[in-house]
Amino acid sequence: MNSFKKVASTRYSYLMRKLFFEVRRQQLRNTRQVSTTETVQETSNTNEIKIPKRIERGPTDILKALSNTVKRDYTAPHYKYHDDPFLIPTSNISKRMFALSQESGRKAAQWIRQEHADLFQHRVADPPIEVYFPRAVYDEKSEVDETVLQKVIEQHRVSDALTIYGLLEENSVELSRATKQSLLELLCYYNSQDPLEEEWIEERWFRQGNRSREKKKNVWKRGGVVENLFKNMSPPDAASYTALLCGRAQFGDVQGAYQIYQEALDAGIGLSADAFNALITGASVLKEGHELRWAFIEELLASMKQQGVSPNLGTLNAILETLSSMSSNKESQKRSLAVVAEFRAMGIEPSLASYYFLLNTFCQDKSSMRSAILVSILNLLEGKSLEIRDPRDVMFFTQAMDVCRFHLSDLDTAHRVDKLLHTADNYNLIGDSYKESIYYRNFFALACQMGTLEEFMELYYKLVPNIYVPEPGIMEEIIKTVDLNEAWELLPRLWSDVVMFEHTDRESLICAVLTALQRSQTDDTELMGRLADVAWGIWERLENQKESRFNKKISWTGQMLGDVMLVLLRADRYLQAVDITTALDKRQHEILGVPSFQSLSMFLGKSIERKEIKKAIWTVQYCSEAGFEDTIKLAQLLNSSVQLDSDQKSQLGSIVGPQALVQAAATA
Repeated sequence: MNSFKKVASTRYSYLMRKLFFEVRRQQLRNTRQVSTTETVQETSNTNEIKIPKRIERGPTDILKALSNTVKRDYTAPHYKYHDDPFLIPTSNISKRMFALSQESGRKAAQWIRQEHADLFQHRVADPPIEVYFPRAVYDEKSEVDETVLQKVIEQHRVSDALTIYGLLEENSVELSRATKQSLLELLCYYNSQDPLEEEWIEERWFRQGNRSREKKKNVWKRGGVVENLFKNMSPPDAASYTALLCGRAQFGDVQGAYQIYQEALDAGIGLSADAFNALITGASVLKEGHELRWAFIEELLASMKQQGVSPNLGTLNAILETLSSMSSNKESQKRSLAVVAEFRAMGIEPSLASYYFLLNTFCQDKSSMRSAILVSILNLLEGKSLEIRDPRDVMFFTQAMDVCRFHLSDLDTAHRVDKLLHTADNYNLIGDSYKESIYYRNFFALACQMGTLEEFMELYYKLVPNIYVPEPGIMEEIIKTVDLNEAWELLPRLWSDVVMFEHTDRESLICAVLTALQRSQTDDTELMGRLADVAWGIWERLENQKESRFNKKISWTGQMLGDVMLVLLRADRYLQAVDITTALDKRQHEILGVPSFQSLSMFLGKSIERKEIKKAIWTVQYCSEAGFEDTIKLAQLLNSSVQLDSDQKSQLGSIVGPQALVQAAATA
């Protein structure tokens, strides 16, 4: 009976659920029919179909969309280090060597393709891709025309453009003014030298830091094709004057640029904003004294207004750059803010380069007054996706982190700068390897000094070594901080990183590690053994080091050897400590200073425990020669702890005096 009721109840529930779903299905069908009818009626009333506008997609938009769905794996190296996990570079030198070696291989392949062009005439793609084929070689026998010259100008091939232009000049081929102007701009922009090709990404990444400093020198090539070409522009117009003026200013010939400006004024030719921007940037060279420079800038701005030339972002940055070079003048800060406000009123928003120059103006003063301008800048930029609008925009983040460390000493602001850097694609504005290294150097140093050790080590594990390899100075600061916080369990990992980063040739860093090791005090036997491994590793590495013209050998000091010996003895590694004392005995004329009395005293105690009488007597003698005041106490300890024969007592008495041993025996 109960089973029958159970079956009936189950059947009833099933029928009720089926009825519910049938009613719901009918409701949805009716709703869909009504909406379809309304749509048809609307379509019939309007009689038009609205097709949405086509969204332009780039060739890599899908890849970018997929990339945004995956967070960065900080434990993985850069994608360019992909060959073998055991060969992934972990030091700055090896990273640079690896990347440039790969690029050198591609260069070698291109050289072979160019030198043996007859072997590479097959079509590797249809339609053919020009970059896959060897470049055309132009010489005295080449048949060229203006079209060929225009083509190489578009490709920024300076040497080929010079060769073709020379051939056309020899053949008295008359060129159009537009072609001459394009050639003049190419030669002025690159100073008649072939630029580094865009495809050599790694060479650009590792070279730009040095090249930016070289551009400040006067390297402009006077005379030659550029000057002749300018004279052949009969008569030169505003574009010609602008190209030559900007070229000279860009490569350090500011006086020559100003001379071109005077010639243009005398000829009644108005120049473009780029020409005025170049002269404003060179005001520091053209004029001496802050007030004379500012008067010169005002003169140029007045000339722009008279000629009807509208200023642009380049004008703003040129003014701010010159004002930043006069940061010691109290008026520079007021003028900088006034200039920014005026340009904003004209609808010209500052770029990252503008903020970079403002930081230079407000934060270079050595006085105790701190400026909060970086905080104001971050309030404007935070959360935004930034774009490069000026070549000098890449200098902002490095300078901002420098200000956080040296001017503000503010870790919270540094984290805000780092968050902005990692927003959207803003990391593309880090610049090059040199700027990236300086950025993280300041960030790590500030985090190490101002933050907690736990927070810093979290940052360390996240970024090292795939994103950033700390320099020896930063590693030294880290080890000192670990020692200060008595977090000696971190020393084995940090020493392993020092070896991996190839910093073992830095004496101050080695001394910092040894100092931390000898200060370590723990009851953990396993940890003590690991610390002893580090100390012994330092001993072996310095003993086997080889001197070269790049690396100078580190010389042992008595303090360093004492630190190593102390750590070994704490881990009960007496035999390894004996090797240290042997070096002290045989190379005492090479070793500067003596070990600490604590390390020698501990070695004496371990020697007494092991009944190593000769080593114990040697220790007493070494302490006596080193001039330690407590040498007599060590001798008395040795005499009272073990049974000495007559020769050993005589030898010990000759060191500290027989009377000292007699007094010790009487006291006992």
